[in-house]
Amino acid sequence: MTKSYATRRRLSNRLIRISSGVILLSLLAIVVVFALYSNSQARQDLTNDLKVLSSVLGNRSIASLIFEDPRAAKRNLESTTFRDSIVSACIYRADGSLFADFIVQGSRHGCSEELSALEVYSWSEDSLLGVSAPIIDSGEQVGSIAIRASTDGIHESLRRALLTVTVAFSVIVFIALYLIKHLIVKALRPLTSLHDTALTISNDPYSKLRAKRAQDDEVGRLVQVFNNMLDTLDNENLALLSSEGRFRTLAENSPVGIYQMNADREFVYTNQRWHELTHMAPHCSRKEYLARVDSSDQEMLVSLVDKVQAKREAKVVEYHFQSPDGTNKLIFMEHIAPIFSQADESHEIVGFIGSLMDISDLKHAQMELENLAFYDPLTNLPNRRFFRDHLQYVMAGAKGDNSRLAIMMLDLDNFKKVNDTLGHDAGDELLSILGERLRGMVSQQDVVSRMGGDEFMILLKDVDIKSSIQRIADRVLQTVRRPMTIRDHDIEVSASIGIAIYPEDAANPEELIRNADLALYLSKESGRNRLSFFSRRLETLVNEKVYMERKLREAIKSDALSFYVQPQWSLHDGRLVSGEVLMRWIDPDEGFISPARFIPVAEEVGLILEMGEWLIDKVFESIASHRKQLELLGIRTLAINLSARQFFSSNLVLKIDNALKTYDIDPSMIELELTESAVMEDIEMAVHIMERLKALGCRLAIDDFGTGYSSLSYLKRFPIDSVKIDQSFISDIPKDQNDVEISAAIIAMGHNLGLEVVAEGVETQEQMDFLVRQQCDYAQGYMIAKPMPFEDIFENVTEINQRMAQQGSQIKRSAG
Repeated sequence: MTKSYATRRRLSNRLIRISSGVILLSLLAIVVVFALYSNSQARQDLTNDLKVLSSVLGNRSIASLIFEDPRAAKRNLESTTFRDSIVSACIYRADGSLFADFIVQGSRHGCSEELSALEVYSWSEDSLLGVSAPIIDSGEQVGSIAIRASTDGIHESLRRALLTVTVAFSVIVFIALYLIKHLIVKALRPLTSLHDTALTISNDPYSKLRAKRAQDDEVGRLVQVFNNMLDTLDNENLALLSSEGRFRTLAENSPVGIYQMNADREFVYTNQRWHELTHMAPHCSRKEYLARVDSSDQEMLVSLVDKVQAKREAKVVEYHFQSPDGTNKLIFMEHIAPIFSQADESHEIVGFIGSLMDISDLKHAQMELENLAFYDPLTNLPNRRFFRDHLQYVMAGAKGDNSRLAIMMLDLDNFKKVNDTLGHDAGDELLSILGERLRGMVSQQDVVSRMGGDEFMILLKDVDIKSSIQRIADRVLQTVRRPMTIRDHDIEVSASIGIAIYPEDAANPEELIRNADLALYLSKESGRNRLSFFSRRLETLVNEKVYMERKLREAIKSDALSFYVQPQWSLHDGRLVSGEVLMRWIDPDEGFISPARFIPVAEEVGLILEMGEWLIDKVFESIASHRKQLELLGIRTLAINLSARQFFSSNLVLKIDNALKTYDIDPSMIELELTESAVMEDIEMAVHIMERLKALGCRLAIDDFGTGYSSLSYLKRFPIDSVKIDQSFISDIPKDQNDVEISAAIIAMGHNLGLEVVAEGVETQEQMDFLVRQQCDYAQGYMIAKPMPFEDIFENVTEINQRMAQQGSQIKRSAG
């Protein structure tokens, strides 16, 4: 507190001295100004009095001058004695000579002998003031008067005044200083309180003491600011303590190890988890810690800290750490960041903070994931990703040493049957066995990969000639065909293989795989269970498919497709009663494009669904528009072909149902034709869909009957109305006895099952006679009529009926 009083005393004394000095200077300035002003004013008053006196005495002395009476003039001058300050008075004639004078006794200042003055003027000399003025009579100067006065009275009055002012001012200064001191001490009292409060808080930073605000002035607002600062610091301190507490709690309970190093890279803090991970002592040195790091990683870890310090940014490192028992190596991931000084703006690095994680399990899991990413879990063979990456690497090496390599793409034939009959588990077992066989028959340098599903890829390195590749491929086909026993079932499967060779067939991995896939496509199209090499002719065919797909998409978009109808002749009624709808495409550039050319492409790329729905809408719309004409001509049914994909689509039945309702068509006018091979893909599903279509009232027919592998047990389950004999059996009648027998058997079988039978491709009279004898129900072919636009049927029905009526076989059939 002594320091406080001393500080306060010095501040108040300084303020008093300053105030006193200001007051004294102000008073001194006032006295000086007062003295100067009073002296000047007194002299001016004396001068004015002398001028008045000279004017009065001059007027009184006119007669004395005119009559040359110096004694009268002197008596006038003696009247000036009523002014103590006057020392002499002089009257001069007009020529400037002395006429009369009066000199105060004892004065040293008398009158001069001559004076030239034309007007009143004043002067001063030594301690005298004087005035002179002309004496005028009737406009003429008859003389002059001059009066001198002493200024000693002015000086004496001024001294008395100054003395009085000085005494008064001294009293005022004393009172003022007393009041100033009192007021300053009172004014400084809030600052003193603020100082004492600050001194107390400096000794106790966590004190809740606050300065008191006396008034709402500058000091009061300063106190308020000071208290606000203290509150802010207090809140920040509480937040800092809370943050520190949270950090300590977080650090001590963190699932990762946390540590802090000083600028010398020695540990100054380590949490509990760090000790659990490293099993190091709490105060171990950095050197002791590095000794447990794998020797191959020690230099990396040290250099990483150097980089953190040099680049002033955080870094992450992974390294191996020796386990406590020395048997296993742990894998640590360490994050290191610099700590910067906050004391100045230099931001010097004063230490490091880091976190430590044991990622051993994560690394092992990562290796397992990488294994899953590159290997097929079922066969343990490399997968598609591994094969592509490895092929790119091998091709780069083959390019460098001008060697050749080949890839074989293998796909099982009808693998779906195994899954359908024995289940997917049996299918997986078959794939696993087949993977072992393929891996066992190629050399160690070659790669066997499962690409997905039932597709495998074999990479053959350093192949010399094409014949050696073919020998290997033949052995692969034989290996695949070898019987295998799965769940007490002997299974035999076959495969199709496509082969592409580098560098003859491709320059990059993608192109090589694509070309092998094209060769595989050729093997499957050629009957399966065979191998095919890629060739440029095959590429041409594929390019043709791509070209056809593009043009077909454009045709669909521009509504360039249409449909024709091929009439069907009733052998019982002797007239046209139905027709088969056939899709047609007349291209502006190429003209008529055969369905055999574009339908397979549409099925392969998935456009057949869109085309099938379009055809249904067009046919239903045409029937609705020409309903009465069809009834008059006796055409009862139009048959629409359904592809396998369209038949098994989820919205077929709904599409047919909506179309029937939209166009208000009798369902019996619609016959839906399905190929034998299509319905055999999934018997149960096919029967279910057929029953739903029959429930709508539509007719159903099996097209191309006899070319598939359906049995009577399946056929009799189908809710169909008719079967169509494929034209391949009709075309060689009567020359081919086998076709004759097969066709007769199909007709008889169909009738026995209560089905109508339609013969396709009838072109000759002999074929027509055969069908009549076998009591076939309907005939369709060029002999009757070629496919024609729908509208042309109405113009040609009569002509076709008349022409067919003239045929001999029809006459015999009618007579019978």
